[in-house]
Amino acid sequence: ARSICRSTLTAVLLAGPWTPVLGSSPGPSEYDLIATNRYLSSHWDAGQGLLTNDLRVILQARDGYIWIGSSAGLLRFDGVRFTAFNRRNTPQIPSDDVTSLVEDSLGTLWVSFLRGGVVSYADDRFSTPAYAESLAAVESYSVFFDGVGALCVCTSRGLFRVEGGRSRYVEGIVGSARGGRSAPGGGYYVTGAGLFVVQLGAGATL
Repeated sequence: ARSICRSTLTAVLLAGPWTPVLGSSPGPSEYDLIATNRYLSSHWDAGQGLLTNDLRVILQARDGYIWIGSSAGLLRFDGVRFTAFNRRNTPQIPSDDVTSLVEDSLGTLWVSFLRGGVVSYADDRFSTPAYAESLAAVESYSVFFDGVGALCVCTSRGLFRVEGGRSRYVEGIVGSARGGRSAPGGGYYVTGAGLFVVQLGAGATL
């Protein structure tokens, strides 16, 4: 199991040989069957490879890497060492303030930044999508894929949905969009004005 907070990163592993990439966590019911003395706890902070202690989001990709978003950039962890990506070493990254991580069905990683929109990572390189400029002037809080596989970006100006390589503003939404997740036929997300459901491009409050 792994836990993450705004000040440190702690990994709790089953005792035994260390593997280069952290495995998946056991379900809650399995914890009752495992003695606590079979766990080893490892801890990292800014003095041990992290860019900062201000960690925001975490995701384990299908290839096994752990990705961590922070206020100082993006980190990739292979179970042994951290590799840092930020504006100093990666020109495609528009900001060091990472807000969200999501992986699509093809294994491409999508990263949103508080300022500067989103970038993608695939085949060992970062890319800036053509529609990124339309999101550069707003704050991006999170990204997710809706029920039909379209990338959605939650921003300070509402929800933007990517269709045909272009980002389109979803009308009928009051306030900013803070987060969302997929649902059949579309996606739903929470704003300051309440909970909205998005289906076939139409916004309707629940």
